[in-house]
Amino acid sequence: MLNGHGNSHFNIKELIQKDFSSNIWYRGLNTNLSVYLESTIHNVVNYPVVDAINLQQIVANSYGLTHNSVCITNGATEAFYLIAHAFSCKKSLIVIPSFSEYNDAPLLYKHSIETIRSADLDKVKDSDANLVWIGNPNNPDGKVLQIHTIEELLKENKEKVFVIDEAYAEVCNNFNSAISLISQYDNVFIVKSMTKQCVIPGLRLGYFIANEALRDKVAAYRMPWSVNSIALDAGSYIFNHLDDFTIDTKELKKESLQFQNTVNAIDGIEVIPSETNYFLCKLINHKAADLQSYLIGNYGFLIREASNFEGLDASYFRLAIQGEDYNTQCANAIKEFVSK
Repeated sequence: MLNGHGNSHFNIKELIQKDFSSNIWYRGLNTNLSVYLESTIHNVVNYPVVDAINLQQIVANSYGLTHNSVCITNGATEAFYLIAHAFSCKKSLIVIPSFSEYNDAPLLYKHSIETIRSADLDKVKDSDANLVWIGNPNNPDGKVLQIHTIEELLKENKEKVFVIDEAYAEVCNNFNSAISLISQYDNVFIVKSMTKQCVIPGLRLGYFIANEALRDKVAAYRMPWSVNSIALDAGSYIFNHLDDFTIDTKELKKESLQFQNTVNAIDGIEVIPSETNYFLCKLINHKAADLQSYLIGNYGFLIREASNFEGLDASYFRLAIQGEDYNTQCANAIKEFVSK
């Protein structure tokens, strides 16, 4: 995905007052992290640790895993491409609607592609795919699979390898990670991102977790120094101060539900219920691109036009909470557009 991503202002000439397209936590960069990174900026005169083993050990310790179960990556996206590379020329089954990189990475490495709706997970066993790609919580609709559902998939499809993307786990209330399944199953990757919770998308920092054999198979395709020294310093600081980055997901859900209900009450819009800080909407008689242009031009509000998500069309857009006052302003502006 080179274009059409959320939080992308590159081709927009107007001033963006509030970015509802970004599902990154809206409270902003942690002040203490910012101060810490300023104090370590001198480290850029040296190469970063070539294989990120320092942060790898810290992350592994935090989960009670061996360090060879973790691979640090240049954002979660690098993990997707590494996994696709390690399984070149295989077949991928993608649960849709989905983040476009689940499709783009396998295509780059000559996978054949099959798609399936989340309501049809019982049909995964009928596919001859080698890899199964699942967002949990899913992007763009915020749907969540319970851990017992994932475990059933792993048990029933031992010949398939599952890629479970948990990038939005920390912005979802009452979410249970599948990391606990790593020690029991040898056919699953858990991909994590530090971008959304910690508000550092520009640093590109993520990781994946798997049993050691599966991890090593994929890590062999990682280029040296793929994660820069500032990102590694940030990751070490974050994992050593996790309490400072904890989001009150009960309050988050409360705000998100209020915003969802307000938008859903607008005639001509259908909201798909979500457990996260973002949610998917469908316009009944308009195109999302037209709504996006209207909101930018008249209010400086940016929404995520969602037609490039696999499984969606031009009527869909995604919103993320930005504080109650801005949420209300955005809902009113959307109502104004659809009533014209």
